[in-house]
Amino acid sequence: MALLAAHALILVPMLTRIFGAPDSHAMPAGEFRAAILGASAATLLALLAFSRAPARALTLLVLTAACAFVGIGAVGAVGVTALSATVVGGALLDRFAVASPDAGEGPSMAVRMLVGSALWIGLIAATLTLPVHTAPFYVLALAASFAVCRASTRAVLARIGAWFRGEESASMAERACYALAAVVAIVHVIVVAKPEVGFDASTMHLQFAQLVQHAHRWPFDVTRYAWAVMPMGADDAYLAAFLLAGEHGARLQNLLFGLLLCAALYATLRLQASRVVALASVTLLASTPLWFLESSTLYVEFAWTAFLVASLLATLRFADRREPAWLAVALLCCAAAMACKVIGLFWVAPLALALAWIAIRGELRFAGLLAVVMLVACVIGSWPYANAWARTGNPVFPFMNQLFGSPYFPASAFNNPLYNAPLSLAAPYDLALSSGRYIEGHDGAMGVQWLLLYPLVAAGVLFGARRRVRALLAALALAFGMAVYAQQSYLRYLLPAFVLVTILAGWSLGDWVHSTRRQLTFAGAVCAAVLANVWLMPAASWPNETLCMRCAFDRTARSAYVAKYAALRGVSDWLNVHLPDARVGFLVFNAPAPDGYVGYSRAANWHDAQFFFPLTQARTADDVAALVHRFGLTHAVFVEGSNDPLDGPLLAYRNRDTTVIAHLGRYVVAAIGRDARPDDASATARRSAN
Repeated sequence: MALLAAHALILVPMLTRIFGAPDSHAMPAGEFRAAILGASAATLLALLAFSRAPARALTLLVLTAACAFVGIGAVGAVGVTALSATVVGGALLDRFAVASPDAGEGPSMAVRMLVGSALWIGLIAATLTLPVHTAPFYVLALAASFAVCRASTRAVLARIGAWFRGEESASMAERACYALAAVVAIVHVIVVAKPEVGFDASTMHLQFAQLVQHAHRWPFDVTRYAWAVMPMGADDAYLAAFLLAGEHGARLQNLLFGLLLCAALYATLRLQASRVVALASVTLLASTPLWFLESSTLYVEFAWTAFLVASLLATLRFADRREPAWLAVALLCCAAAMACKVIGLFWVAPLALALAWIAIRGELRFAGLLAVVMLVACVIGSWPYANAWARTGNPVFPFMNQLFGSPYFPASAFNNPLYNAPLSLAAPYDLALSSGRYIEGHDGAMGVQWLLLYPLVAAGVLFGARRRVRALLAALALAFGMAVYAQQSYLRYLLPAFVLVTILAGWSLGDWVHSTRRQLTFAGAVCAAVLANVWLMPAASWPNETLCMRCAFDRTARSAYVAKYAALRGVSDWLNVHLPDARVGFLVFNAPAPDGYVGYSRAANWHDAQFFFPLTQARTADDVAALVHRFGLTHAVFVEGSNDPLDGPLLAYRNRDTTVIAHLGRYVVAAIGRDARPDDASATARRSAN
């Protein structure tokens, strides 16, 4: 209690400084109040109308909100892909139940869905070079999964029906946590309905899906996209949803992974904590500004962390029960995590050692179906790295190229110098108190609860129940956090470590939050922290200063939102319509190009290494002209005006050697050739712009 009080005293000036800051980007617009009040009112009405089924009522309420804001088509498409993943994962795991009839309760629906998603990700990754990635083909593939796994399909549908018909009992504290979770989920749904405006999200993750939709395949062209052979497991899942339901489908798929992460986190918390503590802890984490950043963009941390936490849950259950099904879950989820992000190795390697030790002690034989699963997991987890090595000579291209020396990227360390903070004992406090230094945002981006959770983690490890397990998880959190922090002190990459902190703090709370009075007090404190977190939503991503609820229904509002937060995306949309066959150079340094343009393009950012690095060396208009000629560009995009010395040669080239055909916000589109007569497409573009 003394430690908690001391940390609370540290927290007070931090919150005073953040909430009292005049910076408008760290505070939300007025619509936040209306959204929270509206979601709260709808939640309370649902609880009153369906008092005997609070969880089902609030689930249906959130689904209704998703249909209203994101669209019935997107909800249906993501729902079908989720059902297919659950069916496929269940079909595999049920084979282990048949082999071990004395096994206890098997993995949950969420875990089965993650296992099935891992298998689908592996299949998509292995076939990306084939020109089959179209919406009809995916519809046939999904239908085939239901036809092949008929027994599993019937079992999953029966399980869903039983859940909707089953009896529910929930205490007052649990109902309060359900309501709070529903409010947070509805706000996430509203955020998902906005257009994509994240830099890497739109230029990599969404761009990948758009290019595959256009060409029906992915050529792994690292001469154009430096990220072309990176681990793209989450992107493969987004691709399926994008082909079926467009951008809304992909963004909703990302939110689904966030929900699966919550489910895996909840199941892990329930190993040593009550339902109230588990529900409140998950809701508190999901309310942080960082979490809203992840749901508002197509970043991959939701999927990556969901697979990591599911692998941890499976390892803990396998250690207790020695059931092969849980080992299969752990293997496939570890593989999928590695297929999403290479730094998952800092988590997967310790878990792999633990799984091997448990299996050896239990004298488990890797034969039959388990051997097949192990082989499939190895293929899924290693495929991105083997593919990158074969194509570039660097298994983690473009990272560590100073070691592997691939000719397709400079032989220098790939690192963002903005996030190279030195590792120190104060780092956990700096991440919470000064989180603006560790992300493209402001202080408060991590949320407000962490200083109160640190003492709980220490108390639980030192004095709580099952201290050995807690000490091992604390060691994993420290090892993973330190390894990632040393590579890049960036908050998004540290999300799994903070999930482990949440688990350890929740387990500690589970030791003493038992009575009804304590549960209600705890739920009230969490409610206050959740509201503070939601109010700080823009701290992690300044586009989240507005919920833009009209973006879900009004094209004009969507266009205005894109023009404000991602103006170049509007230029790319315009190019797709008016100049689809042009060879476009985006001569705008470090802009999120091509940001949706699906024709041939070159871009002045690190994603296009062979164009970007020579362009940074250009000192005259002639240097720019030589590069434009080398890549055979027919059109170019420039900034309207700039005082940046880097832009000087570009603007000099524009004024000397191009004909401007369109002014689009702060950008201009020009045809290459100063006195050249514009072609028909360019003339049409000029008339449209005017």
